[in-house]
Amino acid sequence: MEIISFCDSPENANTYLLLKDGTALIIDPANDVRIMNKYLNNIKILGVFLTHGHYDHFKALPDLLKLDNNLTVYLNKRAIQKLADKELSCAIYFNSNLEIKLNNYQEVVDNQIINLGNFNIKCLSLPGHTSCSMGYIIDNNFFAGDAIFSDGIGRYDLATASYVATLNTLKRIKSLNQDLHVYSGHGEDFILKNSSYKNYLN
Repeated sequence: MEIISFCDSPENANTYLLLKDGTALIIDPANDVRIMNKYLNNIKILGVFLTHGHYDHFKALPDLLKLDNNLTVYLNKRAIQKLADKELSCAIYFNSNLEIKLNNYQEVVDNQIINLGNFNIKCLSLPGHTSCSMGYIIDNNFFAGDAIFSDGIGRYDLATASYVATLNTLKRIKSLNQDLHVYSGHGEDFILKNSSYKNYLN
């Protein structure tokens, strides 16, 4: 599997394009779809996965759906509401009025296994940064959204965030294979055991 990351600016969220056997998954469509589209010649997109319903992680979704309005978006049920509400999605903090009502989506739940083509995706509920936060483990790769970063954790002072839930999520992450390769919503990728997230559990 090939993983290609995109980020238009240091302040922006990461988008991940996963390529395997002529098919692709997209995680968090937040960046210029025209750049990503250069990698998609003769490639079938099997699905789009959102780690959570914050604007900076889905703002390019409308452009992506223009390319293929049959795409299925996989997300936590609480994220569906956020996409359609500019306050809950924090779009207003980015001076955006973007609201999206999805027509073709599938709710994901904790510990669900999704098989799409030759991709095997394990879904993990990771509330804390927001109530709808999900992580996805594919092979030895962990797409963690804003739950953790190489040098910290996601903020927990926004709507539907919770400090207690954050601590519980960090404990859960501590129970995972610490050799997982982590791709966060912001910043560089890293090996889980090298993250500073454990410092918040002391």
